[in-house]
Amino acid sequence: MGPEVRFHLLGPLTVTAGGRPVPLGGRKQRVLLAHLLLNANRTVAPGQLVDTIWPGEPPTSATANLQTYVWRLRRLLPEGAALRTQGPGYSLVVDPGDVDVHRFARLVADAARADVPETAVKLLAEAESLWRGDPLEDLPTAPAWDAELGRLVENRLAAVEERLALQVRLGRHDAAIAELTVLLAEHPYRERLWRQYLLALTGAGRRVRL
Repeated sequence: MGPEVRFHLLGPLTVTAGGRPVPLGGRKQRVLLAHLLLNANRTVAPGQLVDTIWPGEPPTSATANLQTYVWRLRRLLPEGAALRTQGPGYSLVVDPGDVDVHRFARLVADAARADVPETAVKLLAEAESLWRGDPLEDLPTAPAWDAELGRLVENRLAAVEERLALQVRLGRHDAAIAELTVLLAEHPYRERLWRQYLLALTGAGRRVRL
């Protein structure tokens, strides 16, 4: 059995094997891998990959370059990931549990099903710990990623809101107030954050100041 492989998109793009980073090549090759990971276990058409790697006007050599990047990635990816040719397209076959995006979603779902608030808080905190920055923050913006990355950021904030609501419910008012103060400075129009902030202040016996 080979080393444990992990794919990290919630921050800079990173692949680790046995806890050690795997070299992924140049920027365009990394963009290719990122797009395949965002579409893991699905076949992606070459034209979609070309448009993502070369937004705007691709070079005449784009198709040949794409094939070269695929070949290089196949040699670099550790055991536990298979970059396959599926008809005219490509598919990156991985265990969803090895990709931080899917682990985050699973932990949030587990927290929603938890009967004990303390358990839900721990699961949400574990989910949040997977984030190391903005999704794919080390790569150039790709229009094809806008909707998915926006959804991920929103889901992260929703998970934080839920954890804070549970902390307020558990009576951990002071810690919640400190965190909510920072979040409200960044997201002043999030109604749920304001609601939890007011509840936390009331629970801590502090005067509400707006």
